[in-house]
Amino acid sequence: TNSLQYAFTKHQWHQFYSFDPIRRKLYSQEQRHNWKNFTDLPANSDLIQVAIEGIRKGIYTCKKLFINHRWNCPTPNYNNPSALLFGDIMLKGFPETAFIYAMLSASVVQTVAEACSFRLSHCPCNNKGRIFQSNWIWQGCDDNVQFGRRFARKMFDPEHADWHKKSLMNLHNTGAGRREAVKSMKVKCVCQGTSGSCTTKICHRKVSSISEIGNSLKIKYETAVKVVRNNDIHSLLDSQKNKASNKNLKYRTGLVVAKKHIFIPTEKKYPDTSDIVYLEDVPKNFYCDSKPEWHILGTTGRICNSLSNSTDSCDNLCCNRPFLTRSKTIMEQCHCKFIWCCVVECQQCQKRIFIETCQ
Repeated sequence: TNSLQYAFTKHQWHQFYSFDPIRRKLYSQEQRHNWKNFTDLPANSDLIQVAIEGIRKGIYTCKKLFINHRWNCPTPNYNNPSALLFGDIMLKGFPETAFIYAMLSASVVQTVAEACSFRLSHCPCNNKGRIFQSNWIWQGCDDNVQFGRRFARKMFDPEHADWHKKSLMNLHNTGAGRREAVKSMKVKCVCQGTSGSCTTKICHRKVSSISEIGNSLKIKYETAVKVVRNNDIHSLLDSQKNKASNKNLKYRTGLVVAKKHIFIPTEKKYPDTSDIVYLEDVPKNFYCDSKPEWHILGTTGRICNSLSNSTDSCDNLCCNRPFLTRSKTIMEQCHCKFIWCCVVECQQCQKRIFIETCQ
C-alpha cells in the first residue's frame, strides 16, 4: 500500500484501515457501551487487499480507456513522497479529476462485491430482491454489491464532509461511480442437463466487469456536467438536517448546473445523481506540454496515427506540432495451412511498418 498512500487524504486512509463493517458490527454486539470507539479495531486485511486490488484495476482501466487521449491517465513516480496518485490535477476541478474519483469508487465496489462471493470471510450473503422465475432456479449468493457500495463510501467519502465546492464535487462523483457499479448487476445463468440439453438453468446476479463499468463512466465523462457552488447553500443547511442519511444526497443541493448565459434568468437546476460533474474547463492545450510541477508528461514521443480522425490522430495528439515517421521491420506469421489433424503450420514473413511519434 505504500505506493498508493498519497492517493487520498490521511483522514480517508485512517478510515479505510480502521473501519471494517463486519468487525464493527461484531464489536457493537459484544461491547455496545463502547461501540463508537471503532477506530481501535484491527482492520480486515483480506478486505483491504481486495480494495487495493480494486484501485489497481481502476487505474489500469483508466489507462486503457484514455490510451489515445492527450491526457492518458498518467501516474507519477510512486517514490516521490509529494506526488498524488494521478498528479496534481487531483487538486483541480477538471473533468479528468471527476472521472478518476468516479472510476476508482466504482472499481472498489465492483471488486469487493465480486470477492464477497468466494474470497472474503464473513462477508454476508445478500439475495434481496429475487423474484420467482418459472424458467430458471435461483441458487447461491449474488455478488454483494451493497456491501461493496457501503465499504467504498466509507473508504472514499470523509466522515465529516465540508461544503467546499471541490469536496462537493468529489462526493458527487464517488457517488456516481458507486451507482454505476450497482446498476451494472446482471443475471448470469449456467445450463444443466444431459448432453447439453439445458433442461435446468441455475442463476444468480453478478456485477458487470470493470471494463463494462469503465466504458459506461467514460460515456458520462464525455457528457460531464459543469457545476458551480450554490450561493444559497447556507439557507439550505437547516432544511437538510436529519433528512438524508446518505451524505451524497444530503450535500447534493450544494452544487447547481452552471448557466451558459448568466444574463438569462433561469431556475436553478441540480445535476442528476448519475452525472459526472466538474468545476472548471481544462485550458486549451493544457496536456500538450510537459509540466513537471503538475506531474504532466505532455504528448512528446507519443505514438499517433496520421490517417485517423479520432483522438489518436497526429493533429490532435501532437497538438499541431510536427510528427516523426520511422519504419521498422517485424516478423509475423503468414501463409498458414491447416494440416489434418490438427496442426496449423505457418511461415515467418517480414513486414515493414511505419511508426509515427509526436515531436
